[in-house]
Order: sequence, then structure tokens, then C-alpha cells
Amino acid sequence: DDAGCDGGVKCCELCVSLSSGFSAEISVFVETGDSVQLDIQTQELPEFDLLYWSNDKSESIVKYFYKTKVVRLHSSYKDRVDFNNKTFSLTLKNMQKTHSGLYTAIASGESDKDIVTYRVSVIDAVEAPVLTVNSSGSSDSCTFNFTCRVRNPSSVTIATLSAGKKTE
Repeated sequence: DDAGCDGGVKCCELCVSLSSGFSAEISVFVETGDSVQLDIQTQELPEFDLLYWSNDKSESIVKYFYKTKVVRLHSSYKDRVDFNNKTFSLTLKNMQKTHSGLYTAIASGESDKDIVTYRVSVIDAVEAPVLTVNSSGSSDSCTFNFTCRVRNPSSVTIATLSAGKKTE
């Protein structure tokens, strides 16, 4: 489902769960090497002087100063983020497993207000399962064998189901 995503940005799954307090936490799964777009998710922002996206390491990834329209990026994110100063969305590029964690948009004015928090999980791509169907039989019976093969880097899983029915 690409809801809320555009261009080359992939959102594999989006689900909302409640965390402590009253703010919603949005879980997003992204494949290693892909990009993910984090949106503000609200049309009505509180009045703010500064809007910033922070990670769970307390790094301010991007800061947007409302009066001057200045955007300041954290030095370690300069080459792998895009910030939209109209929608305030943050796109994280070339995601790696070490980038998994919480990302929060915060509006700062008279006080800091968390706007949205994302729990981003970076996962390895998985090959599509292969399903094969073999049938055998005669005019009065038929047997089907269904085989599903799933391969991941460490193992191959094979499941076989046989079904047969005699016709009269």
C-alpha cells in the first residue's frame, strides 16, 4: 500500500498503535536500501517558531525555522534526507538496519509539542514464495500436490500438501 507515499518512496506496511500517553505511534516497515517518507499527519499544526524531526538518539535530523524559512540538516544526515518545507514531511533515503528506531516531529513555540512519532523498522527484502501444483490421476480419481518453497539467506522452507478425491 503506497498511502501517503509518492515517487520512489516505498511504504511496505502502515499500522497505527497507541503508545504511552495520548500520542499515536505509526509503525512503518521499509526494505534495506529503500527510502521512507514520514508525514506530519495533521492539517492543523500548533503555532511554532521551530519545527524539527528528531530520532531516538536525541539527534535533531532537520530543523525548520518558521520566521526565516531556514532549513538546517544534522551533519550525519545531509546526504540521505529530503525535507519538504511546505508539508514538513521528512524522507529518509538508503535506509539500513541501524536506522531502525523512533522518529518524531516536534513543534516548538512556547513549549515543545510532539506532532507525530514513527517507529521505523528496516527489514531485508524477502523473495516471493514459489507455489507449484502437480496433478496426477485417472478418469475416476485425481491427486493434487501443492508445494510452497520459501528461501531466505539462511534456509529453504518447503511445505507440501497432497489432496486427492475419488469421483464416482
